[in-house]
Amino acid sequence: MVWNVEQSGALRSFRIMQKRGVVVDQDDFLPVRNTYPEHHSSSIVPNARTMGELREKRQNSNRMKIDTMNSTFDKKR
Repeated sequence: MVWNVEQSGALRSFRIMQKRGVVVDQDDFLPVRNTYPEHHSSSIVPNARTMGELREKRQNSNRMKIDTMNSTFDKKR
């Protein structure tokens, strides 16, 4: 429901419309966002925030794998 539209008349300076069942004016389209469901991947937290951090994490995990492989190889000798 939009109040005071009839008082402003046809020469009103703002535009009122209905999008996806929500009445909005020309400057505020945020209520339309609530009509769409939440995106499935919007709640996923990334492992790394930057590419540098991602590279560092991968290098550390590879180094740990190499260390465990070397330690098991040394035990077999």
